[in-house]
Amino acid sequence: MMLGDTFFEPSEDLWPAVPLFLLVLFVLDVLVIRPRWRRVCRWPASRRWLVAGGLIGVMVLLMWLCPGVSSRAGWWYPAWVIVLFWLIAARDLSDWVAALGRRSLTYGVRLGCGVGMALSLLALARSTGPSDTSLLAWSLVGLAILTCVWSRRSYRGSDLAPGGHRRLPLVLRFSAIAVLAVLLLNPISRSTRVRYDRACLPILIDDSASMEIRDVVVGQGNEPASRADALNRSLAARKYEFDRMGRDLDVLKYGFSERLVAVGGLRCRPEGRYTALGDAVQQAYESLLQDSRPVAGVLVFTDGASNLSEVSEPAAAAASLAAGRVPLWIVGVGSEVPSGQTRTILARNLLMPRRVAAMNEVAITAEFAFVGLQGEPVRLELLFDDEIVDRQRVVCTRLRETRQVQFRFAPRVGGLHKVTVQARPERFMPEGPVPSISQFLHVTDEVIRVLYLEGKPRYEGTFVVRALSTSDQIRLQKAVLAQPRDDRLRSVPGGPAGQWQWYHVIILGDMAPGQLTDYHMGLLRHHVGEDGCGLAVLGSRGFLSTGSLKGTPLEDVLPMSTSAGWIDQPVKILPTGAGLTHPILQIDPASSDQATSWAQLPAMRGACRFESPKPAAHVLAKTQLETPAIVAHTFGAGRVVALAFDSTWQWCMQMDQGTEYHRRFWRQVVLWLANRRPAVWIAADRPRYQLPLLRSGRQRVEIRVGVDSPISGQSVGEIELEARLLMPGGDSAALPLTKTDDHYQATAEPKVEGIHRLELVARSGGREIGQATGQFIVESPDVEMVQKVADFELLREMAARTHPAGGKFATLDDMDEILGEIGTHDYRRRHEETISHQLTHDARWHLWTLFCGLILAEWIVRKRRGMV
Repeated sequence: MMLGDTFFEPSEDLWPAVPLFLLVLFVLDVLVIRPRWRRVCRWPASRRWLVAGGLIGVMVLLMWLCPGVSSRAGWWYPAWVIVLFWLIAARDLSDWVAALGRRSLTYGVRLGCGVGMALSLLALARSTGPSDTSLLAWSLVGLAILTCVWSRRSYRGSDLAPGGHRRLPLVLRFSAIAVLAVLLLNPISRSTRVRYDRACLPILIDDSASMEIRDVVVGQGNEPASRADALNRSLAARKYEFDRMGRDLDVLKYGFSERLVAVGGLRCRPEGRYTALGDAVQQAYESLLQDSRPVAGVLVFTDGASNLSEVSEPAAAAASLAAGRVPLWIVGVGSEVPSGQTRTILARNLLMPRRVAAMNEVAITAEFAFVGLQGEPVRLELLFDDEIVDRQRVVCTRLRETRQVQFRFAPRVGGLHKVTVQARPERFMPEGPVPSISQFLHVTDEVIRVLYLEGKPRYEGTFVVRALSTSDQIRLQKAVLAQPRDDRLRSVPGGPAGQWQWYHVIILGDMAPGQLTDYHMGLLRHHVGEDGCGLAVLGSRGFLSTGSLKGTPLEDVLPMSTSAGWIDQPVKILPTGAGLTHPILQIDPASSDQATSWAQLPAMRGACRFESPKPAAHVLAKTQLETPAIVAHTFGAGRVVALAFDSTWQWCMQMDQGTEYHRRFWRQVVLWLANRRPAVWIAADRPRYQLPLLRSGRQRVEIRVGVDSPISGQSVGEIELEARLLMPGGDSAALPLTKTDDHYQATAEPKVEGIHRLELVARSGGREIGQATGQFIVESPDVEMVQKVADFELLREMAARTHPAGGKFATLDDMDEILGEIGTHDYRRRHEETISHQLTHDARWHLWTLFCGLILAEWIVRKRRGMV
């Protein structure tokens, strides 16, 4: 369809020329051509021309300067045009009335012209666009008419030729004025072309494996049909309606599972292993936007499963359509009411800190979605390194329910540990593995835990506890064994003797024979030799001096043979050559002569008589009787020190510096026995990954690597870390590490399924100081069958986002509502294309040539006929 019109659009640069031309004509008419005043009439022609030229110059200067200083400059030139037009009208109308013999009306005519001038100026002041091209065009038209009138008048007194011979010059002049008016008015022809683009309708059909689930009941008493079969029957039954849509719309047919694929017909083929619902909707919409085609909407047939999105999540894809005012019509296929084995439990999230200090309580929140378990009890279990440490029981109250369950647990052993929360229904067992979710917890162990065992309260125990308890690096637990022959030692805080592995150092004070049974000693021997615990044994009168440890499991642990008695006299402790450089005996850091500092200490009230140090043992101190006083050695993975004395509390009572020496001595004993080394660790952020999610970018394997200081606040020095990833096929790759605040990070990109192992080696100064290993599993589970119930809630949410544009959700039985709505709207896009053409643009120079020719011809005719 074509619509057109023609209008004038003269250049606004002509505004100063219109009042200037009128001014020149008016002044010349008043002073030169038709003067009225007698004084002016008596002037010679030269004087009148001179006065007219001066007046014109003053008025031109006024017109030129005023628009530059006026805030309403747009009104200036139109106002001049109105004033001059009305002045010219008043003069000519007065002459016309006087020529008719009505001189009495001349004053009324002038008054009327004055009133018209005032009203015109008022209308101009109230106008919103007084300097637009329409007013200029009409001014030029009036100027052309006025020019023609004055041209006719100029022939009256100068025509010397008879009759019709003077019409030819007049016609030539009028023609020239008409050509000039056309050039100045700049006529423009504008036409509008209207066209309509056909809208397109993409139809997306879910081809994933979940469409094979049989949960669509057709008729009464029939076996449930698969979602794909039910959808195909419904599409075939409505073939006529889709054909009718094709007459008005461009129907584009797609199938989707992992990706969007164009197909030839409307049929479901459930063959895909995954469903990328959000990607399919987004890609279909963006492909149409790239073609600049109008989109009627997007029609989707799916069961709501969405387990693989590389580009956009379903909600984000629906939001993109809503932003473009494109409706999303979704037909849900399947049943949202669970039954039988379609009841499922989905692990959603596990909220917990990644790092916690040992012995501190950590809050662990697990989130599970329960589908079809209304009224069913479910047991939730917290596993720490695959060992159940806590249980909770929940009962679902709704058909679909998401519950968060919180556990609290205090890990006691440092290192990397796997935390798992699993859900087990009590009345039935769902198909497949137990629903669970896992993460790694890094337990830091930056303090030294010390267990001090005494058989009875003593001064020595009180002062040792006081010396160790004031240290931020040591956590001391003291226990007095008041129940001899208690096989489980229930009085020990923290649990039975079998849990002594929680402690890094154990100090044995004075105990009666039998308070530590062979069972206890065997546990202690294993803890020292296998777990690396440090052991300090005090030489008390009733424990070591009696030889009660001979033949017990602790005999092998001690650095010397059993004691041969008690030295019942004051005993001075003198460092040996090896002891002067040993960390335990550095009691005075300000002195370079440790032997002098030890010599100043008070003598002990007595000591055990140690004999026969073992070959690998080191005698660090002796008595003045040359018997060993402090003997140390390494037993298996742990360190052991035996002290022949148990009255160091006298140091605090008998000398000024004794308290400081006492505190430093016992702290250095504990630090040496703990033998804490930097702990290195490496782990992925989760134990299991899904290969499809890794490929799509929804999951990433983030490796965390760290070096823990053995003691809080202690620097571990310069350490070099080398991490590698060992893949299932035998290949390996180095993992470049990036430093963060308290650990290192790396990213792995596994390409295959299987167990992937992590290896870490830490070196300091070219020497290896630690190794660590870890692993994670990459698998490809059948995610299509994880949630068998149709997820209509997701589909309703997606359609609701586009509801303002007409989006709607319907089940398969109610799909006629959507198809009827699509067929009743006109989705065509209307285009208007406006074409403007300047009629004088191409012939502009020709018209100027014609104008000049007409003026020249008029002058030649007048010259030849004696009319000049």
